[in-house]
Amino acid sequence: MWIRLDDEELDLLRKSLNRTEVYGTTDETDAAITLQLKISKQIADAEDDRDSGYIEQARELYAHGSDDDIEIDDDATFSRSDDGIWVQMWGWIRFPEPEDEEEDDGE
Repeated sequence: MWIRLDDEELDLLRKSLNRTEVYGTTDETDAAITLQLKISKQIADAEDDRDSGYIEQARELYAHGSDDDIEIDDDATFSRSDDGIWVQMWGWIRFPEPEDEEEDDGE
């Protein structure tokens, strides 16, 4: 799942995660705390990745010279792996030209 948040929304989410108390069974409380920690880590990682220069590096490698067929947003999403990072990109696909319909003159 991907949710685009602006800086104010991200800050509000971070603050609310730190203040949220969970009521319910021990299992529900443990699951909710685990989820809070997971989301908090994702937010921190996203902020680190955004400041790391990956977007500009991806633009230099893929978008520059692509005749605007590849675009990378300033707030692109990242996905880490053991030996690198995926950067969200947009690839342009042009609609096919309509075929010329030849008129049938009956000849």
